Amino acid sequence: MAHPDTCYARGKDGNVAYQIVGDGPLDVVFIPWWATNLDVMWEEPSIARFLLRMARFCRLLCFDKRGTGVSDALPLATLPSLEQWTDDVRTVMTAAGSERAALLGHSQGGQMAMLFAATYPSRTSALVLADTCARQYDPDERPSEFSVNERQLSLDAVETGWGSAGTLEFLAPSLAHDERFRRWYARYERLSLGPRMVRAVVASDFENDLG
Repeated sequence: MAHPDTCYARGKDGNVAYQIVGDGPLDVVFIPWWATNLDVMWEEPSIARFLLRMARFCRLLCFDKRGTGVSDALPLATLPSLEQWTDDVRTVMTAAGSERAALLGHSQGGQMAMLFAATYPSRTSALVLADTCARQYDPDERPSEFSVNERQLSLDAVETGWGSAGTLEFLAPSLAHDERFRRWYARYERLSLGPRMVRAVVASDFENDLG
């Protein structure tokens, strides 16, 4: 399936790849989780249908965070903070000429959406959150005490299984045994970010607290 042109927005810390879909009166910024690739996502019909249906009523802005997909690569030693990654939203909106937009944040992207809305309320027309949370740990526990052993095991499992669609078992169990989708999603993982990068970003996500 043909997909929109991929452009680059130049930010102070690197280039952010983005696409504009549709030309409706409302601007919507889709902020996904860490595993994204603007070019490969259009190969999956269900995702293409979702994006095109949204673009019927809005001008949809999609992007890859720096360090993922076709945006600039990042060194593991200097992984951006949540605040620095959230600035990618502002970078894309500025490049697309968007003064104000509704934010659709999915999973970890929801934290970026919440932080952007709190930082730039005048540039946020609405906030829509899907499958997201303010923090990964119980509010009665200190982050450093949050299931340290289980956290390590989770990170090990994510890193060793990355690129083989192993995450589908808990992300989309209804599709975990669909061989066509599984092959596509494994490739999507590999072209989104590498195993060490996904381990680093998931580990940093454990430390985020917007509560």
